[in-house]
Amino acid sequence: NCDPIPDSRLEATLTGGSLSLAALGEVALPAGQLKLVGQRTDTGAWSVPQSGVVFDPIEQTIDAPPVGEVTVKISILANGPGSGLLPSGGGAASFNLPVQAKLEASAGGAVLIGPDADCALRPVTFDLTGTYDEAAKTASLSSSSVAFPEVSAGCGGLGATINGLIGLPRSDIGISLDFAFEEIVGGGEVKPAAPAITSGPSAPVS
Repeated sequence: NCDPIPDSRLEATLTGGSLSLAALGEVALPAGQLKLVGQRTDTGAWSVPQSGVVFDPIEQTIDAPPVGEVTVKISILANGPGSGLLPSGGGAASFNLPVQAKLEASAGGAVLIGPDADCALRPVTFDLTGTYDEAAKTASLSSSSVAFPEVSAGCGGLGATINGLIGLPRSDIGISLDFAFEEIVGGGEVKPAAPAITSGPSAPVS
């Protein structure tokens, strides 16, 4: 029986997936790039706090005239908690997560957009649906209609180039995520049992 109890901790680790960035093509998301740590109740409700979302950055080299080849680093950061459904017994699953996509860029060793620049796409919402296999403890979730706004003003002079390359704003960005789950009952600190005396002398001794 795989049904968790209400205080069970759920860890979801990406086993594969992709992010379709329009004109930039499809970016593969390798195993382990995304991890979600949260709770699943006995009703199947799935909740992940903002601190439980870990998404390793994506790096891609693109041709960005007139600059030339630019290496872009995309960091997907949660803007709030995520919630969804992993039904008992398996079936139709869902997950909703508000995020922003923070951008950094460099060309030929020169920093174009540094880590301190407020260059990002926000707000973005991953509103994903798919299927949950309780026996295998896996799920496949996707969406073909993720909306990306134009980049923020902190992108500076490259903002117009980024918007033009990806055709922002647009609402047809695709994302596909496959997860493997591990449930750890309890989730909290395990306390040792109270000490107990199991043997000793039968009468007072010095």
